[in-house]
Amino acid sequence: MAVPANLFDSYEAVGIREDISDLIYNIAPVETPFISAVATSKATQRQHFWQIDGLPTVNGTSSLLAEGDEIALKVNNSPFTGGTALRGNYTQINGVAFGVSGSEEASSKYGRDSEMAYLSAKFGRWLKREVEFGCTGLNQAAAVGDGVGVARSTAPMAAWLTSNVARNGLGVNPTLLSGIPNAGAGDGATRPLTIALIDGVMQTAYTNGGKPSLMLMGPSQRTKFSALDGVAPRRIDASERRTMGVSDLYASNFGDLVVVTTRHIRQTLAVDRELYLIDPEMVAVANFRPWQQFDLAKTSDTFRRQMLTEWALEMRNEAAHGVVAELN
Repeated sequence: MAVPANLFDSYEAVGIREDISDLIYNIAPVETPFISAVATSKATQRQHFWQIDGLPTVNGTSSLLAEGDEIALKVNNSPFTGGTALRGNYTQINGVAFGVSGSEEASSKYGRDSEMAYLSAKFGRWLKREVEFGCTGLNQAAAVGDGVGVARSTAPMAAWLTSNVARNGLGVNPTLLSGIPNAGAGDGATRPLTIALIDGVMQTAYTNGGKPSLMLMGPSQRTKFSALDGVAPRRIDASERRTMGVSDLYASNFGDLVVVTTRHIRQTLAVDRELYLIDPEMVAVANFRPWQQFDLAKTSDTFRRQMLTEWALEMRNEAAHGVVAELN
């Protein structure tokens, strides 16, 4: 079909409005399954302490009394102390500041009315992921920092677990000094994930009184876990789903484990090194300064804002949890 002569078409027109969607598509992940699942508490100082306790070993004879015996202040034939133990961590600050010029804020834009509001939402999600990674993606001692630019840092999950662990090769447990982690775990040679490793840690946890209910693993280990012989995860119906976004339940010999995948596990060569078995009630994020944002002083034709949180990982009792480490 021929085009009519002297036709004024869109190729010649000036002032045609742009076709830009008012939706902004961002696929960056925002899930934070660890901090969504565990407890929260309140820190009141930069150095946050709590107490742990346990029961004497049971052997069935240490509590026997002969008729008419004089009461001795002993348990398991040792002097009874009965005291609690102190554990602690340092708070760390995670924050971000950003600014927008006055002209940009006043401009009409596609997809958002206010650039500051859009950036606040964007960086808020990013900062929450930073805290999540600080809990499960690092392996470091707690650090006190100083007043001349060295930041404090909180000891993450990897720097606490010593009782219920499956390590390999030269892998060593983290250590404490005065109840505070002073060295992270030492990495050993890696090996494949097996059901025996998971069940072994669950058995140790059960023996020590722990009751892990959450199995947290990265995507590469989740793929391997699903392919293991003997794994037939039981589906959770919708009524049982939680904010952590779970989909499966693994029935171990020592209790059911909700299977949760996270992007925020420490990696070596893009492979997740650890798999955590967690009792969500026995670990918490202790907030010293809760999530906050505030406008900074105007010193130019700009709008400036800061967002931050100050928190510590509160390991209420490390024997309640477990780790399968050195995975390949």
